[in-house]
Amino acid sequence: MSNTRANVIDALIAERIRAYRKQLRLSQLELAAKLDITFQQVQKYEKGTNRVASGRLFEIAGIFHVPIQALFPEPGDSVERARYQTDEARQISEFAVSAEGWRLCHSFLRVADHQKRKKILALVQEIAGE
Repeated sequence: MSNTRANVIDALIAERIRAYRKQLRLSQLELAAKLDITFQQVQKYEKGTNRVASGRLFEIAGIFHVPIQALFPEPGDSVERARYQTDEARQISEFAVSAEGWRLCHSFLRVADHQKRKKILALVQEIAGE
């Protein structure tokens, strides 16, 4: 019999599910309805209490409009690197739905000139020390 307890990678997948759900501004109840499961099951998935079966991951990726690979750490990544990427994704999602992030994204998308967008991005990266 296989181990059905969630492991570290399962927890990282759970964090990515939560981050994408929040990014799309879906409640756990709304995601559950789309998956035809209870919101309590979504809670268990997002806490990493229950593993998410591959078929269910495929459904979730479809709802989020991302490739299923987006829910997994990159091959060859260490657990620490995967955790960092998940933390970064959570920070980006939280910023994007904040008032400041919303205004920034809204304004950036109104810049039609591709070269100007590249210059804005280069400026922000320079200011950030990247």
